[in-house]
Amino acid sequence: MSYEVRKTEEIDGIDISGQTIVMPLELPMYNGSTSELGAQALHDLASCLRHHAACETLENYFDLEDPAVAELYNQENAQLVAKFVAVLMALTGIADNRGIDIMQEIWDMPWEV
Repeated sequence: MSYEVRKTEEIDGIDISGQTIVMPLELPMYNGSTSELGAQALHDLASCLRHHAACETLENYFDLEDPAVAELYNQENAQLVAKFVAVLMALTGIADNRGIDIMQEIWDMPWEV
C-alpha cells in the first residue's frame, strides 16, 4: 500500500477518513536457521541505519537541488530501502521458524487509530 493510498480520504466514493485500511500482504522470507537469520537481520539493520544517517545528513546539511548531491542521496536512499526490506525478510523467516504466522498476528492485534 502506498503512502498516497494511506493518505486518501475516499476510495471508490466511500469516505474512509479516520479509518484503518487493511490490505492483504504477502511477506517474502529468507530460509535459514534462526541464529543465521538473526545475524543477517542485525547486519542489515546496522547497514540500514547507516544509510538513513547518510540520507538525513544530506537532507539537513546539503543542497538536494545540486545534481551531485541528489544523485548521492538517491543512491543512499535506495540502499536504505534495500536493507530495510532485507531486515523484514530475515525477521519474517525467524517468525516462520518459530511457527508464528506474522500476518495473522498483525491481523489479530488490537489496533488503535
